[in-house]
Amino acid sequence: MGGAPFKLRDERALVSVEGQADYYAYRSCLARIFKKLPASGLISPVNAFTDSLCKKTFTKFDDLVFCTRAFQVLEIERMYLAYLSKGVSESALLTTAYDKPDLTNVTQVETKEDFYPSGQCRLDTMMAGLLQKPRPRCWFLP
Repeated sequence: MGGAPFKLRDERALVSVEGQADYYAYRSCLARIFKKLPASGLISPVNAFTDSLCKKTFTKFDDLVFCTRAFQVLEIERMYLAYLSKGVSESALLTTAYDKPDLTNVTQVETKEDFYPSGQCRLDTMMAGLLQKPRPRCWFLP
């Protein structure tokens, strides 16, 4: 569903690489899910930085609400990525940050079935999808 690039697998079972799946989920799927699943609580910015990103990217009220809500979801994803890398702790959350992108520039897209980009690269990718920006170079070549 997420499109190319695909993992190296049986050509009849095309599966997007992890970075593409993350990007597609935040760029295309989340808005559709939110339409069917209304917010159950207060929608407030995760922090001042994410709030400024939303306001730089979107001007319409509904788009700003979507962006703020999506960053709430992304914050949970960030906690999960921290858990995967170091366990649940305050210091583990320092392994991913909204304002410290992965500056890696890959020379080829990794298509091995079991490959996952770094937690920071995945966070950057989901943010890029949410903010309608190009996929980051930490896993993708334009």
